[in-house]
Amino acid sequence: MEGSVGQDSRGRLIIAAVENSDHGEAAARAAARYAIDLDADLHAVHVVNLPEAIHTLFQDIPLGREEVAAAQRAAVWERIAPVFAAVGVSATHVDLDGVESESVVDYAMSVGADLIVVGNRHAGELRRLFMGSTSSRIIQLAPCNVLVAAAD
Repeated sequence: MEGSVGQDSRGRLIIAAVENSDHGEAAARAAARYAIDLDADLHAVHVVNLPEAIHTLFQDIPLGREEVAAAQRAAVWERIAPVFAAVGVSATHVDLDGVESESVVDYAMSVGADLIVVGNRHAGELRRLFMGSTSSRIIQLAPCNVLVAAAD
């Protein structure tokens, strides 16, 4: 069937790429709805990307890289968990480090995901020209379907 998610007997798996933003919530909400509609498992993936330049800027502040990453993860799950609860779905929380797009796609490939749901940040034209967007990069790299969810 064209356009169906997970056509084999192993079960369906949806990846929600989430962050601490309205766009992360939109991805979580859309992924949760699809997980229910398609009777799929849901993995919520958050990637911490703390470039060394950021860490160097704060070298005199007694916060290490791991403390900053842990605080970022806690904030994300505090914001995203209620989104899943409101829809009535449970999700496996996955914390990764690295470049967002590559880490999400690598994880999706490793678990055989059928669908990746990501929010669209609407980056400015100049930023998009030089860096691209995470959602655009995931679309380019993904081995499966990708849904880009717009924030309400």
